[in-house]
Amino acid sequence: KEGESQIHISILTWNINGFSDIKYIDHHLGALFSKHDIIILQETISKHVDASYFPGYQIFHLVQNSYNHKRGHGLVIAIKENNIFCAQRLAHTSSSLWVCLQFKDAIHNPIYVGMYSFPGGVPTIEKLSLEERIGEIHGLLQTLHEGTHVFIGGDFNAHIECASNSHDSSKIHHVGQNVAGCRLVSLVQQLGFTVCTGQVDGDIPATPTYRATTRSASTRPDHSVVSHSLSQFLRYTNVGTELRGSDHFPLMAHVCLKKSETFEGIS
Repeated sequence: KEGESQIHISILTWNINGFSDIKYIDHHLGALFSKHDIIILQETISKHVDASYFPGYQIFHLVQNSYNHKRGHGLVIAIKENNIFCAQRLAHTSSSLWVCLQFKDAIHNPIYVGMYSFPGGVPTIEKLSLEERIGEIHGLLQTLHEGTHVFIGGDFNAHIECASNSHDSSKIHHVGQNVAGCRLVSLVQQLGFTVCTGQVDGDIPATPTYRATTRSASTRPDHSVVSHSLSQFLRYTNVGTELRGSDHFPLMAHVCLKKSETFEGIS
């Protein structure tokens, strides 16, 4: 999206818990998707996702086979087609999918968009430790130029302290980090990146992304992680209230870049 002197990029990341359970053709859900330039989905539980799911978007899909090998957990990144940037598939690791967002003015640094999902039920991947999975991502990031813009969204299954049980700030109480959450923060800091949870306008204090059940409290396993070079352009993050068959709430982020003179006149 373009402003008079700025480029606005809206990002949605969501553990959608299966297209088989969510009516993706539903107008309400379609309206939610259409508000965002980048859609990052985990656990699509589908071995095939095509353009009919996201009209007007480039689709990048990675299947992760579960124990029964009958349906994939599935990772999807959808990039809205426009005159400002385009995307190409970059790579994937055992638990992440990556695309490169290339600006058509050839002046702005590209943004590398990654998506992580804890591979529960994926036997060949689940045995890897969090350190090993983040290490794979680190190895990929080392091939990029220093100062490159990077955004990673996803379900890390690592709980970081959040306000629990209500989106109403007058009724919140805090749930602490679990061991995986502490390790995630440490590992991300070692990469020179930032976990945005509870650190960015719109998400202070951090609110839950996992819905409470009779057996568990609301938690915050879903996060946005950004490189320091991109953090200065991240305006806000917030948690949505939409569920539509999932047990996770969507997480949104908004990036705002200064528009170069090359973009003047582009509609």
